[in-house]
Amino acid sequence: HLRSPSGTRIDACCLLLHISVSTEPNTYGTVDELRVMMQSQRSLISQQGRDIHQLSAELSRLGSQPSTPIASAPAAGPRAARWPLELALDAGVNGARAGRPS
Repeated sequence: HLRSPSGTRIDACCLLLHISVSTEPNTYGTVDELRVMMQSQRSLISQQGRDIHQLSAELSRLGSQPSTPIASAPAAGPRAARWPLELALDAGVNGARAGRPS
């Protein structure tokens, strides 16, 4: 018996369907290719976890330092002073953009 989405039984209703036999290409690759891809992704996740741990430790270390700005360049003026935490965050972001840990 056919029923509506709310569960009500539908009387005197016909269901028409069309069945065809065909083939469809497997776009997901072979089992071995999928395993290699999964291993690669697991390695990447593991590396990213290590990078996060390292950056977290660096942030903790920098967070425990006195809060005094550091000149970010030798000829830096008073507006170019940067906080240690800000420098570490920039280094982490720039290293990630370059595809390598900082």
